[in-house]
Amino acid sequence: MLDHKQYCHLKPVQCRFCELIVPTANDEYAKHITYCGSKTKDCEDCGAKILAKELEGHIVSGQCDVERELKE
Repeated sequence: MLDHKQYCHLKPVQCRFCELIVPTANDEYAKHITYCGSKTKDCEDCGAKILAKELEGHIVSGQCDVERELKE
């Protein structure tokens, strides 16, 4: 039973955007990720408003440097 609780595909998981624990049954996690990833967040480096699902790519791509240079 312990193994089942640890590896069950219906085990609730933490949202990578808001850290909320979300059930996975009935596509609840997929629905939540779509909704939550569509919210905007402020980039901590350049202050730009970026979709949560695109924030990591924004930082890795170097777009922050472009924004910072435009402000100066």
